[in-house]
Amino acid sequence: MTTLPTPGVHDDDLAALDRALLQLRRFVTAVTPQVHDGDRVIESSTLLIVEVLMAAGRPLSVRELADELDVAHSTASRLVDRAAATGAVTRTTSDHDARRRAVDLTTAGRELAARAREHRQAHLAAILAEWAPAEAAQLARTLGRFAEQTRRTAPRPPRPSTGPR
Repeated sequence: MTTLPTPGVHDDDLAALDRALLQLRRFVTAVTPQVHDGDRVIESSTLLIVEVLMAAGRPLSVRELADELDVAHSTASRLVDRAAATGAVTRTTSDHDARRRAVDLTTAGRELAARAREHRQAHLAAILAEWAPAEAAQLARTLGRFAEQTRRTAPRPPRPSTGPR
């Protein structure tokens, strides 16, 4: 397999970044399933739906959620169904089009988002406890920049068509 030329980035650095990103997957998968709602563990898919709605600050259509999560409409619909079954979201009539349904956070969904964020940030604080504040700040800036760049440039796999958009 050949590596695409990347001006100013060494192959060793790309390999190290690749390994680091694979290891970070463990952070996400280890922390997310530990968020509880009473006696039950909250599925990561419900947390994703809740986080997207929190970031949007408004109800979204299933299509908008699918686009934001980069999944097929049918997948987003199933994820919304799961989130609704936990009481985290509700489906309402869209303010813009009475024929469409919108997905909105419930009070329980907002509380869940806050608990999940607190849980993740506590885990991050424990990991970064021995870091200098400037190092943690630099990591936050650099990783944020990297995440935004991947969002803009990452190739998207083709999704099955579910009709006109």
